[in-house]
Amino acid sequence: MKSIKQLVKKLNLGEITVAPQKMTGGLLHTVYKVTTTESVYVIKQLNAEVVSRAGALTNIEKSERIALSLQDKIPLIPAIAFDDHVIVKHDKSYYIIYQWHQGKTILANEVISYHCKRIGDILGKMHQVSAKSQHQSRQKMARPDICSWDKHIKRGQLVSAQWLDTLLAVKHKLENWQDKAIKAHTMLGEIQVISHRDLDPKNVLWQETEPLLIDWEAAGQINPYQELIEVINYWCLNAEGQLNVQFVEQLVDAYQVHYCINQSFLSTAVDSAYAAMLNWLDYNLRRSLETEKLSKAELELGNQEVFSTIQKLLNYQKNSQQLLKWFSVQRNQDK
Repeated sequence: MKSIKQLVKKLNLGEITVAPQKMTGGLLHTVYKVTTTESVYVIKQLNAEVVSRAGALTNIEKSERIALSLQDKIPLIPAIAFDDHVIVKHDKSYYIIYQWHQGKTILANEVISYHCKRIGDILGKMHQVSAKSQHQSRQKMARPDICSWDKHIKRGQLVSAQWLDTLLAVKHKLENWQDKAIKAHTMLGEIQVISHRDLDPKNVLWQETEPLLIDWEAAGQINPYQELIEVINYWCLNAEGQLNVQFVEQLVDAYQVHYCINQSFLSTAVDSAYAAMLNWLDYNLRRSLETEKLSKAELELGNQEVFSTIQKLLNYQKNSQQLLKWFSVQRNQDK
């Protein structure tokens, strides 16, 4: 906490009136609620392993600036800029500061149709704004990372990793999904928008019925249909992880008010949506094995996310086919 207190003083955020409170729920970074004589802030300490990657700080800075550029068009919480930068370095760590907003995130099993309608509306507006503005770009999107599942298995065998048997059982599926995602990337790269790219329930703060988008560090270029499929997969599932068709209808109808869906791209978009889950699985496999660098709590979080993400991938394989059938029915009804 000493570093947080020093940071508050360094940035002239006021005198701390309540001991900084560590917040729960962050899967990557450490987040604190800090109350001062000036205001209430959220201070996010960026994960050291993440920021050590080549280009990571630059990419996060760019992503948070995307949020700043959209704050008059989309309900969101932007980072506070200091000397024209949103990332602040202090005592060998990096931080992002936000204004505190009262509200709560919801769990996937708490989602109702109203939430889906609002998220579809916001996503459609974001894609529309990007398509009409100078943010529209024809630069190449980053190719999906190629994950070495064999390498993870070998490392897991050395330490008898908790997830070893589960990973071995799905290895061939992971390789197949990865191949699909890479091929889909090549086909979808020509159509891009600038968007949030991680719009799942944990990244939306609800003030009663009004949403605010948070955690923009993944923002950047993405194919709009890929992101639509990803968002459906985040928001339109029931408690058992199965597709809720009524939720899909609410989200897609609200989305199409602002951005037209070209259904010829949807099958490819379904394949491309594997990439984000595979990358998250890859990260957590690596995190769960960093026994000399990370705390027990973070190692356990890595293990939990490995099991959770594998189950989500298996569910998605089933749900994606049902989703494509739903879109096909809708297309035939519109003829």
